[in-house]
Amino acid sequence: MRTSLLLTLFLAASGACRTPVRIVDAATDAEAAALLGRLKQLEGVWELRVPGAPPTSTVFSIGAGGSIVRETMMPGDKGEMTNVYHMDGASLVMTHYCGAGNQPRMRATSSDGHTMAFVFEGATDLQSGEHCMGSMTLMFINPDTVAQEWMHHDPSGPGDTVRFMLARKK
Repeated sequence: MRTSLLLTLFLAASGACRTPVRIVDAATDAEAAALLGRLKQLEGVWELRVPGAPPTSTVFSIGAGGSIVRETMMPGDKGEMTNVYHMDGASLVMTHYCGAGNQPRMRATSSDGHTMAFVFEGATDLQSGEHCMGSMTLMFINPDTVAQEWMHHDPSGPGDTVRFMLARKK
């Protein structure tokens, strides 16, 4: 039940966001390190809550010599999904490895230290008319509480938004 509900929330839409957006580029190497560094602060195990579903977990880890932050949602579950965050030059990017088998790529369009907004740039393994994630905003509420708002897209335009609440497990 938990897996199918969470997967249904993720697969509720498809298509790309076609609106031009301003990409956030770090002006210096220090600013680039700070963007990824903000995500590195999430390292650890988190409880993931989605409306209408029992709690599950998310694990943030640092890998590839410190150049990526990997987020594993529902680890060990058949609906497990992974997000990988890394720098692409001066831009922060994320790939969502979806339980549907597609891989939407997103790029940060804003970051103010409290929020990071990512928008769709393309996807691999996405068939015509297939559903995929379109955007995600990450909100740092406090060191132990984070929210994610995932925007679904369908062929007719933006779809519903679902908010995930994450609480750091101690």
